[in-house]
Amino acid sequence: MKALKSIVLVVGQLGNGGLERQLAFLLPELQNKGVIVRCVVWNYEEDDIYTKPIRKLLGKNLVGLPSKKGSISKILALRKLLREFRPDLVLSFSTFINMPVYVSALGICNSIGSLRTSAKLYAKVGGVKAKLNLRYPQEILANSKKAILELNQIYPGQKAAYLKNAIDVQKFRRLNSSNSKHEGTSISVGNVRNVKRLDRMLLLFDALKKQGHQARHIHIGGGQDLNALKAKATEMGLDDIITFAGPQANVAEILSNHNLFLHFAEYEGSPNVIMEAMAAGLAIITTDCGDVKTYIKERINGYVIHPFSLDEYAARYVELIETPELREAMVRNSLEMISKSDISFVGSFFLEGINALGYKYHYPL
Repeated sequence: MKALKSIVLVVGQLGNGGLERQLAFLLPELQNKGVIVRCVVWNYEEDDIYTKPIRKLLGKNLVGLPSKKGSISKILALRKLLREFRPDLVLSFSTFINMPVYVSALGICNSIGSLRTSAKLYAKVGGVKAKLNLRYPQEILANSKKAILELNQIYPGQKAAYLKNAIDVQKFRRLNSSNSKHEGTSISVGNVRNVKRLDRMLLLFDALKKQGHQARHIHIGGGQDLNALKAKATEMGLDDIITFAGPQANVAEILSNHNLFLHFAEYEGSPNVIMEAMAAGLAIITTDCGDVKTYIKERINGYVIHPFSLDEYAARYVELIETPELREAMVRNSLEMISKSDISFVGSFFLEGINALGYKYHYPL
């Protein structure tokens, strides 16, 4: 067991994402547990949303590498910082910088990488760089059990540990207490690209229309394929059924205004959007992708359609729209289940993960 008294976390950026929010919660948790913690930002921008709060917390222990510098320059700069800090461990908090962090740490300290998506999909679309980021460092923290299985299929014997995912449950709970629901309107959220399989969404509502159901649905999210999907919806006569709202800043509030969430993806890691829908008080119908079965229990808080069947998906949709008491029971169950994944536990989850890789943090006297 390797003692852990000090750590450097290297993050890709400090923008307005779930990863960055987890980092902002994790840093003070590690400090409170007696770990000396520093943060290096690979693509540093002073105006990024989490720069100011993390700077206030860490002071000079937040170090930014200019976003315009090349990878070689950043690796050399990070090596210099690691020689200065001499941490017990450096951890890449963003998958796309796993390999650069590993190279930076060679001969100086131990390194751990991260995996926050489907390993199979990442390797498929990311080419050689993605495969190197999956192989190095040779210890990986992954927030998806399915991703670990995929990783071990790509690189048998790769050492990986599960990092429980966390979201800001309390934020959604506050919204739930103040918002009213749009009865009979379902919602989906996600970037419009092939792996999200939103063609299935069009097929679903086309089938419901042909069956005579008065369905209404809203999709939140942009992406390069949005216009093509909208054109296809128009061609299928679904303009009065599906509303494409594009990217929205207040996704949490919009989710909390609905009571049925739909997901169609082919690949996922740990599905943040499913967890957020649970916290927002929605019943859920989803395909079997990533770790959804960790969160969705059949007829307890939703349905997992596996293998994908349009007829079954449509039947479950109609059942939940027309049976509010079942839907509300699922909502209550989801709220209870997701409370165990609140972001306030992120420090404990993190230390459990690195403990599984053989690191023991130092308990202060």
